[in-house]
Amino acid sequence: MSKLILDSLEIRNFRGLKEMKIEKLGRVNLIVGKNNVGKTSVLEALRVYSKPASPKLLLEIFSRRDEFDKNSPTAGVRSPATLSDILRQKPLPVQYLFTGRHPNEGECSEDVISIGTSGVSEKTLYISRSNFFTDDKNNRERHALWFKLGSKIDSIDLAGISNYFNESIIFLDHHRIPCIFSGAGGLDPHDVEYYWDKIALTHFEEYVSDAVRLVAPEIVKVGLKGIDENSMLRVPFASIQDTDFPVPLKSLGDGLNRLFSISLGLVNAREGLFLIDEVENGIHHSVMPDTWKLIFTLASKLNVQVFATTHSYECIAAFQEAAKESEEEGILIGLARKKGRLFVGEYSETELGIAVEGNIEVRG
Repeated sequence: MSKLILDSLEIRNFRGLKEMKIEKLGRVNLIVGKNNVGKTSVLEALRVYSKPASPKLLLEIFSRRDEFDKNSPTAGVRSPATLSDILRQKPLPVQYLFTGRHPNEGECSEDVISIGTSGVSEKTLYISRSNFFTDDKNNRERHALWFKLGSKIDSIDLAGISNYFNESIIFLDHHRIPCIFSGAGGLDPHDVEYYWDKIALTHFEEYVSDAVRLVAPEIVKVGLKGIDENSMLRVPFASIQDTDFPVPLKSLGDGLNRLFSISLGLVNAREGLFLIDEVENGIHHSVMPDTWKLIFTLASKLNVQVFATTHSYECIAAFQEAAKESEEEGILIGLARKKGRLFVGEYSETELGIAVEGNIEVRG
């Protein structure tokens, strides 16, 4: 078994996670808890940790939560505007990253975000805000977001000056960890195209076809194509036994599309992290045991560390069954808030098995 990227996790001052510590992680980790407890925030923190000082990543995270509308027109910018033009008018709302949100754009916070291996500072990413003065002739004040990992430091100028998106110059590039995020609705359609092209005509294609055959054994293979000759976007199609034409995967059910998304994400997350929000979405409970077996198998084969969230007790039971059968370790992480404090419970495979058999509530 390959070494895990994170064998523990500590997060401080990130969104609603004022202080969270997970002492032990496994190859596959399932995070459970009630709504608004911080499950999705954990996944976001891991995304930032995997790719620090990335304006594009932060923009995507803020846009998902409607904290930044990158498509709306802004004052003084002609339409259509480039993304960098928009950001010169609308700085990234980084206050949302910090616990308490600190609403004033120029306000400096004494709080520092930290994300990384528990108790190991050189494997921890630190994020802080401050004002600084440029060395141009006007000596203008700028607002910056600073990132520190080990001895390396990088920053994002939040006023959107030149090189805002030239990520090739980022000093923390050596830390970049492959990381694929699949939201509650699956992968973004443009990401599907991008990730499919990365594995096209390789043996990894068959891993994806094997995944959808868990639900539909009659499928011969899957691939991407346009819906018609005028299509600007390619979408997943399946060829089916004894059928002379391909069928859109979505027309065969949401479960197939979700399995396609999960398996495509896994094969593209090789040697890195795969993050799945609300993993049970679109998958019938009867298919969940095979889904988790697939995740454990591919995670082990491709050296991927998986973090997923769920609300479903059937999903938890299926996770426990797959973890018991796999050589890799699965850890269930329960998050709960009581009187404003966040409590973290960790369940090994044995402990989770006892809880499932005894019908003990582990979802917070």
